Amino acid sequence: MKAGAAPNAARLLQSYLFSPEAQKLMVDFGGLRSFHALVKDPEGRKPLKEIKLMKDDPAAVEKQARRSRRSTRATSRCEGSRPPRPRRRVRRDPRAVRSGALPLVLLPVGWLVVFAFSDRKGHPTLANFRVLFTDNSFVDPLVTALGLAVS
Repeated sequence: MKAGAAPNAARLLQSYLFSPEAQKLMVDFGGLRSFHALVKDPEGRKPLKEIKLMKDDPAAVEKQARRSRRSTRATSRCEGSRPPRPRRRVRRDPRAVRSGALPLVLLPVGWLVVFAFSDRKGHPTLANFRVLFTDNSFVDPLVTALGLAVS
């Protein structure tokens, strides 16, 4: 927040998000839980204290996951256990998939091309690329991305 463009606005937003009013909105319309003392859960919702929460110790969680995988493998090899049913393959028309996915790919890529070669007023320019290759805040991620792409 300190180095941001508008640190006071960020503090105001943070203050609002943790206020009882905003927390109530998140509970009512977002379906989220709130730990704010003044915000109550809707009627009929299971209280958070009755829900078993996951431990936040990563090492213990990983150990429990390994134990669960081992026990699952062991029970799946027991005699008399039924083999898993083969999954039914759903046939999809490849033309329908392509025609549905085509706008989802072309539209964002098209906008990237339009905005890459235009300024804020919509005039054609290459200034965006000059900034990309001269501003250190863009050069470092660009070099990293190119390095990952090549390796």
